[in-house]
Amino acid sequence: MNKSNIYIITGGTMVHVTPHFSLCAPAYGKVGTELYAHLMSKDINEQYNIYLIKTKIAGMNSEKTIEHLKSLNITKAIETNDDLETFVDIISKESQTASIIMSSAICDFEPEELLGYEEEIPVKITEFGKDKKRLHKAHSLELKLQPSRKIVDSIKKNNPQIFLVTFKTTAGSTKEILVEKALYNLKRSSSNMVFGNDIQHKINLIVTDKGEVLSAENRASTLELFAMEFFKRIGTKQ
Repeated sequence: MNKSNIYIITGGTMVHVTPHFSLCAPAYGKVGTELYAHLMSKDINEQYNIYLIKTKIAGMNSEKTIEHLKSLNITKAIETNDDLETFVDIISKESQTASIIMSSAICDFEPEELLGYEEEIPVKITEFGKDKKRLHKAHSLELKLQPSRKIVDSIKKNNPQIFLVTFKTTAGSTKEILVEKALYNLKRSSSNMVFGNDIQHKINLIVTDKGEVLSAENRASTLELFAMEFFKRIGTKQ
């Protein structure tokens, strides 16, 4: 029996400005790893291949995951926004992909222009990456940023049948504002579910494309609630 694939993508990404100078979203994959454990504890997981995909910031992938990534021609760690975008584009076009759970923290900004001085000589850089020239004795740098591309927004455009779960994190928001932002995220990306959390107030909740707002007393309980709701929903979708 050919199993369908569920991908949980976790950990932060980075954007290289110059060698040894990068922007990053410092997230280490804790939520995704916990969610993977909850999903794997359910009997229904035997109907699916569930892959925990860690970005380089989140650490090493399992041997099973590495072998699967090789089968998709992904031979290096997912480190940058571009790496993640390439991976998501591949799996969103695979017929065996049943669900993508995007718990990865994507670097929200990328460089547009870097101005400064290098040994008293004015410098202007508009092409970026760790393969570019490294700055030496640079000072008084001014970095202009622009928003990064919304990688999740391409998933349903590539395959409307994928069950898409995205995440919305806030800092210092009320539950009402978190729900509002999660719903906006859900509609913009055409997600089926959004896991919302506020890192300061420790609020955790789930919003669905049916207009439901679900929550439990703490994150562990909300993740367990998510796992049960996820398999109930994906089971009816297949």
